[in-house]
Amino acid sequence: PAALAQRLRAALALVGTRFRRRIGRMALFTAPTYLAMYALHQVGVFDTLRDLAAGGAAGGLGMGILPVQAAGVVIFSAAAEFSSGVAAAAALLDAGSLDTAQTALALVLGTIVATPIRALRHQLPSHTGIFTPRLGLVLLVQSQLFRVASLAAVTVAWWLAAH
Repeated sequence: PAALAQRLRAALALVGTRFRRRIGRMALFTAPTYLAMYALHQVGVFDTLRDLAAGGAAGGLGMGILPVQAAGVVIFSAAAEFSSGVAAAAALLDAGSLDTAQTALALVLGTIVATPIRALRHQLPSHTGIFTPRLGLVLLVQSQLFRVASLAAVTVAWWLAAH
């Protein structure tokens, strides 16, 4: 029992030391990263990126897959919020401008465009605080690339199977 108590105290001391080191590093990198993200948001960098991404996705819709009305759904999903894209999609679906498959595809495209930008703004500060800044950025980029690639692959497979 004495040896167990001693090992427990040593383990708790080690956890405390590592926690203090980790929390210090988190404060050192997370706070400035959050401030930088806030400053970039205030000067409109993320709005510009979002508009560029939405415009690129909307411009790529002219391949005969989706009608031009679907561009509005993609732009609203990317530029505003997913619920705005859903509202635009519901209106176009109700009006008969888009069928169900086209509506779903437009919403997925809006999600593909918008989520990496949101991840950069919201997840980068915590990733750089928990991990080293370089590793945090690498993990964020890799997770978003994998997410977009897997979502695109499943969407293409679904679209081909549906048509």
